[in-house]
Amino acid sequence: ERGTILAERVEAEIAEAEAEVAELAPKDEADKVRMVFLYMRGNAGVFYWFGEGSGADDLIEALGGIDVASETGLAGTRPLNAEGLIKSAPDLYLMMSDGLSSVGGVDGLADVPGVAETNAGIHQCTVDMSDAEILSFGPQFPHTLRSLGHAIYDDQASASQ
Repeated sequence: ERGTILAERVEAEIAEAEAEVAELAPKDEADKVRMVFLYMRGNAGVFYWFGEGSGADDLIEALGGIDVASETGLAGTRPLNAEGLIKSAPDLYLMMSDGLSSVGGVDGLADVPGVAETNAGIHQCTVDMSDAEILSFGPQFPHTLRSLGHAIYDDQASASQ
């Protein structure tokens, strides 16, 4: 019974968070932010992007963005390649904080092949969150969704004013 109560509460909180983010996100398809989730461990030379069925696609959808990895037909998690990344044309990189740090932060990220040739790389448009939170779809997901939504869209709103 307690599990059911918790599940119902979390589902309601997720719906509220999704509605809040939907108010922040662009409504017109042409204005939606093109996002990609990058998983990096620079000290080990590990560079991946997450596509359809990875969980990152659900997060990007909940954020009101376009998942460019899924859009290109990428399923699951695949090694990052410069050509594919450039062709997918992301406007924003979503990353785990430790991963971003492992490549030397936003400046070091630009040294990863293909990154600097995208709009996201040119404008250094990267949003990172704690590794433990960003792909956590448990009871903390409403907080994660709100935090990411505000990080992405609050900056856009102030830039367009």
